[in-house]
Amino acid sequence: MTVVEEFCQDISKYYPDKNDFYGWYVAFCVVNGILSIFAIFGNTVIICALTKTTCFLSPSKILLLGLAISDLSVGIVVQPLYITVLVEALSGDAVSPDSQCKSRIAFLVVGSFLAGASFFHCLSYQL
Repeated sequence: MTVVEEFCQDISKYYPDKNDFYGWYVAFCVVNGILSIFAIFGNTVIICALTKTTCFLSPSKILLLGLAISDLSVGIVVQPLYITVLVEALSGDAVSPDSQCKSRIAFLVVGSFLAGASFFHCLSYQL
């Protein structure tokens, strides 16, 4: 067994059976789809507003711009990846286990990186 297969078996235990949580999975897909659209739209407006100002960018505006960019990346990449993971879990046997494994790993890696970037931008803005 390879390391990737072993890792996939380890993370699979954190995804409950689809029969127990079918309604929740569907609700999470809908809510994440809606929030993804709001995240994309809202952060795009913030980025445009911050870059269209006539004065130079102050350090606080640069931090807000970085936060908006990292949050925009979450809305464009992470939330759709999460929806993909849930839809693959709902489809069950229709999707290959290899595909499910790759999408879960992509979600964990990219999600952790971008969520960490957003968190540290918030932390640096507070300091």
